[in-house]
Amino acid sequence: RGAALTQRMLSFARQQSLKPEAVDVPGLVRGMEDLLQRSLGPQVRIETQFPLGLGRAHADAHQLELSLLNLAVNGRDA
Repeated sequence: RGAALTQRMLSFARQQSLKPEAVDVPGLVRGMEDLLQRSLGPQVRIETQFPLGLGRAHADAHQLELSLLNLAVNGRDA
C-alpha cells in the first residue's frame, strides 16, 4: 500500500492528468484505514461515520487518497 501511495505521489509531482470517476468515499476511506493508522501512530484513534445512502463523489481516487492522508497527518501535527 505504501508503494502504491509513493507511486501516486510521484505521479502528482509529474503533473499527470487527473482521472475523475465515481468514487465510493466510505470504501476508499476503509481501504486506507491501515495506512492512516500507521501514518498517524498509536496515539491517534481513527473513527469514521458516513450517512447511509451516501452517493459517490466525482473525483480522482488517487488524489482524494493523498488529500485525506495529508489532512490527517497535518491534523495530527497540529
